[in-house]
Amino acid sequence: MADRKKRWKLFLPRRPTGRRRTFTDAVAEGLVELLRQSPRHYSIQSEVWTLHALAQVAQETGLVKSISLESVRRLLRRKGIGYLQAKWWITSPDPHYEHKKARRDGWVARAHRDPTIAVVYQDESWFSGNPRLTAGWGDGDSIPVEKPAQKFPGAWVLYAAEDVVTGWVHRHYAPRCHQGYVKEQLMMLLRFYQAQGKRLLVVIWDNASWHTGKRLRQWVCEDNRQAKRSGQIRLLLVYLPRRSPWLNPLEAIFSQAKRRVIGGNQVVDNEELRARVEQHFAPRSPPLAVTA
Repeated sequence: MADRKKRWKLFLPRRPTGRRRTFTDAVAEGLVELLRQSPRHYSIQSEVWTLHALAQVAQETGLVKSISLESVRRLLRRKGIGYLQAKWWITSPDPHYEHKKARRDGWVARAHRDPTIAVVYQDESWFSGNPRLTAGWGDGDSIPVEKPAQKFPGAWVLYAAEDVVTGWVHRHYAPRCHQGYVKEQLMMLLRFYQAQGKRLLVVIWDNASWHTGKRLRQWVCEDNRQAKRSGQIRLLLVYLPRRSPWLNPLEAIFSQAKRRVIGGNQVVDNEELRARVEQHFAPRSPPLAVTA
């Protein structure tokens, strides 16, 4: 009889040897419910969720006592929520790509060695406050981010310049992209770095038409001639290879700013949108660097 019982035990399912799940499906469902709400409801100055923000809110709301970022990632993956990234490489068709990239790298390295030289990355981006769907965290494979609508009523352009040494982001606002507004920003940058005691300002940017315009280039030449006679700061323009946005870090900064500032909610009030942008860039603001 005892032998028969032992034989029958061979057909019973084995007891699991691994440890039990730390977090149940109820915790995963709670994280999904948080994703369906705006982070601003929990005093987070952003319109999109991050793993760190989800873990923080989950602990503050009592969903869990403690949770790591990797646990949040696994719980979201259990519910079919993930993040899609690019699966192919983007290349530049510029035949002088290596030469232009080496020139950019040389000036960046020189700015770290020579305290009398200032090097900034410059770029512009439209802000309209109207989102559209794109890849990111969320149900399915998309979340809303801002739509680049140049002709949308009330849209405006943020002219930004990032210092390669300090990381400061100088900002200038304008209604559209134009050589005149680029000139205003360059004049603001020259005044700022003149006060810092710099002798040369190097601006690294792309080949947009408002960067390569004839009137702008004539103004730069005339300004440099006057600066040479008076001993003031001079300006040097360095152009990036064609179709190489990955060489300008401001591209990623603009993308992150729009996701955090606008997210999936439409921002109708332009003053509120600008206030959110200023709040986002506040930690990277040098003194007296913002112009209207």
